[in-house]
Amino acid sequence: MLRLFRLNDPYRLGLVLLIITALRLPHWLGDITPTWEEQHWLLVGQALSEGSEMYKDVWDTTGPIPALVYSVLHGLFGRSYLAHQVLAMVVLFIQCIIFNTTMVARKAYNETTYVPGLMYGLLGSLFFDFFTLSPLLMGLTFVLLSFRQLFSHLQSRAKDDEAILLMGMMMGIAALCYLPLGLLLIPLYLALGFFSSTIPRRYLLILYGFLLPILMSGVYYYVVDALPNFISFYFLRTIGLTIQPYASWLLIVAVVGVPLLLTLLALLRTFSYPRFINYQSRLQQIMVLWLLVGLGIILRAHHRSPMHFLIWVPPMAFFLSHYVLLIKKRRWAEVAFTVIWGSVVILSLGPVTNWLPFFPSSDSIRVSDTTLPSAYRDKSMWVIGPSVEYYQHAAGLGTVFYQPEMVAPYLGPLDRYSEIITLKEAVDNPLPEVVVDPEDHFIQMLEYFPEWKARYKKVDGHPVWALSN
Repeated sequence: MLRLFRLNDPYRLGLVLLIITALRLPHWLGDITPTWEEQHWLLVGQALSEGSEMYKDVWDTTGPIPALVYSVLHGLFGRSYLAHQVLAMVVLFIQCIIFNTTMVARKAYNETTYVPGLMYGLLGSLFFDFFTLSPLLMGLTFVLLSFRQLFSHLQSRAKDDEAILLMGMMMGIAALCYLPLGLLLIPLYLALGFFSSTIPRRYLLILYGFLLPILMSGVYYYVVDALPNFISFYFLRTIGLTIQPYASWLLIVAVVGVPLLLTLLALLRTFSYPRFINYQSRLQQIMVLWLLVGLGIILRAHHRSPMHFLIWVPPMAFFLSHYVLLIKKRRWAEVAFTVIWGSVVILSLGPVTNWLPFFPSSDSIRVSDTTLPSAYRDKSMWVIGPSVEYYQHAAGLGTVFYQPEMVAPYLGPLDRYSEIITLKEAVDNPLPEVVVDPEDHFIQMLEYFPEWKARYKKVDGHPVWALSN
């Protein structure tokens, strides 16, 4: 198969689309049990599409750009996990095109080839939670566009202020999708500092471009009276979120172990090859910096799951493409590619087809099933605490809260009057029809709100409070 993509034929990218679609079809045709984050994103999108304002009526750490996308998707398709995953595949394919055309135009390899696009598509389909329309996936599109400008600047050394500004703006938009992506400004600045003669004014221009989309978002949220919450929830709370261990380290090693080992071999092979020109060697060093910064982003992700290794897809695709292209004997190159291709197919389809009975369980990534009496389903709901799996039975969010971290400051004794007022305003507009409270926090809250106590009745045998007329 490798030889098909070594040809200089742009239509080979159409085959990439077919391949990444084929890797997803068994998952789509089966029972799509959402991941924890997919449920989160759909409920946020539903609330926004029904007229709520992000950060004002929905207290959440999701970025403003993904929140807008989720809102539009809900308006078009309702609560459809399939719609999210199909759009995620389209985004991945666009990234394959951007990545491959950048590598070809900037002569990153010694031959014109469409192997990088294929490798990107395969690595972006490594595991089922890579299929989700995550903020990280959306943000990577703009990171690739920013680094496209960077590679062009390093190659041509053009003194183009517009390209420099665009470089920063793309990174700013990426940070509005997924805040930790802003850390990739580090390799960008280091590349300009070590590999170009960029003057100090242009470094400031990049920073201005980076801040411009963020400031424009701030102006919008100021107009809708949500600026303090935007700053608090998206910037401050995102940094301080507790890490949720959705996946075990054993599962993560099982998913990324083989591709990561192959990438390390590719690094050794690439840097031992003596015939790269200086410009190509600089691109390789930039990708190593991306790997290192990406490791920090992975370790600080607020929930532990294989999905966050998407940040490594561009540099891994870069070096693995070098690895197979540098093998002189085409037969051995095909063998090396088959190992990569085979590992992706096994990891992608294994959890769906149960090919690998010894593979670590991935059930912890998906929303677990839970029981709730039918009389209390399909109603506006507030789940207090970490048991957000109950939201799968909800008609929608009943309050401004979804993430347990957001309501945590209001659990326990409310010592300040401002806390009581804030909680009342967050829940009262209107009151949720069902409150799910497995940890018995709600009964303590009722002591502060007599009007709630008069309207809610405890359901016998279930951690549920129902709103009475």
